[in-house]
Amino acid sequence: MSGSAERERCPNTLTGDDVPALPDGFFGVAVAARPRVPAAGPLVLAGAFRLPAEAARELGDHPHRGLVLVVWREAFYHASTPFANAMLFEDDCRTGPAGCEGRFHLDVFDHCGFAGTPGAWYVSCALGTYVSDSLEVQVE
Repeated sequence: MSGSAERERCPNTLTGDDVPALPDGFFGVAVAARPRVPAAGPLVLAGAFRLPAEAARELGDHPHRGLVLVVWREAFYHASTPFANAMLFEDDCRTGPAGCEGRFHLDVFDHCGFAGTPGAWYVSCALGTYVSDSLEVQVE
């Protein structure tokens, strides 16, 4: 995965060529990651979201704070809110009459207690009632 995430501290709200494009009319969360990563990391998850106005209002001024990261690997399971205490700015989301859009990067290994454990990892994100597809990432 190229782009700004590997050069910047995660989590961040930067855009980059690794952030999934959102098709016209799409509301929800989209995520992307390399299909294979070394156990030493990082496992950078790049994402984007678009929410309708009502859903954005329910999440408040900074929708990133409501983003939930979900990770599971065999018997291990983790859920957290990576942006809950992050410094966010007004322009981290583009807001208009139809809703809001935002971008993000985070290093999954920074947020779970089983970082670097080899095997198949499954990663997804949720924002309000919108849930991304689940990605399988092989940690080697």
